[in-house]
Amino acid sequence: MSFSRILGLVSLLALAAGLGVPFACVNDRPLRTSCPCAPGWVCIQATQTCVREQSADASGQAGGSVGASGASGAAQGGASGQAGSLYVGHAGGDGHGVIDPSIDPSYPDGCQALLPPANTTPGTPVAGCPCTRRPGPGNSYQCAQGINESWKQTIGPEGGGIDLEAQQHGGTPFVITFPPGAVEAPVEVTITETNLSPPVTFEDYSPIYRVAPIGLKLQKIAKLDVPFGNSIGGASGPTGIMIYQSSPSNPCDFEPLVDSNNVVTGTMEASMTRGGYFFVGLPKPASSATCP
Repeated sequence: MSFSRILGLVSLLALAAGLGVPFACVNDRPLRTSCPCAPGWVCIQATQTCVREQSADASGQAGGSVGASGASGAAQGGASGQAGSLYVGHAGGDGHGVIDPSIDPSYPDGCQALLPPANTTPGTPVAGCPCTRRPGPGNSYQCAQGINESWKQTIGPEGGGIDLEAQQHGGTPFVITFPPGAVEAPVEVTITETNLSPPVTFEDYSPIYRVAPIGLKLQKIAKLDVPFGNSIGGASGPTGIMIYQSSPSNPCDFEPLVDSNNVVTGTMEASMTRGGYFFVGLPKPASSATCP
């Protein structure tokens, strides 16, 4: 480079400094804007863009929030977002859980009365009756049946969330949001959307969900969101549907969560204090007493 060009460059730099124009060295920006990134930069998998390491936590919070709605949350960003967001997404993909053969989604021993006969085969909808997830007459695509998909998440004293989008969904997953202090020590929480038969005395509006550890007892109330649907009642469901949970004194019985609320279309909300089995339903009224 000639002396005159060097002198011109120095003059330009001096002028920029006098005008307050900030200089950016190569370490202040990525060598490329898409993944893979330069040293000191982190790849956000959901968007395939590079962010500086010190801003990865903020990106993680955003990633975690997206993950709670069933999208790609936790790849690079969601993992960082765990501490900063109540809604901690699972590791991206299509938002569905996995079938883990090591998880036994069965009802507790002694609950055989809740199970259909072993030779029961799927049936077709029955006129004038709501559909059901119990095998036999009354089956319909409008009553999505679980296939034992699960998702695990470690929840610590700082709080956090776990979500599972499986067969029953209308754009909303099954979500548990734990406030800080809900657990005293880290615990691995597992949600399973089971293929278990809902109790025959109920109109069922969701599959049976299993939240383990079954013996989990929370120190503070968590918020539970359960997606639901049926061939009757529309997106808001009929009057009287609630979230039901297995009884702590008799796991074969189900009792309502009394603050159940369906303010969100296709989703029922309630307070949760312990693990167990959950579903959205309605005790059969006289008009459907003979329905499947």
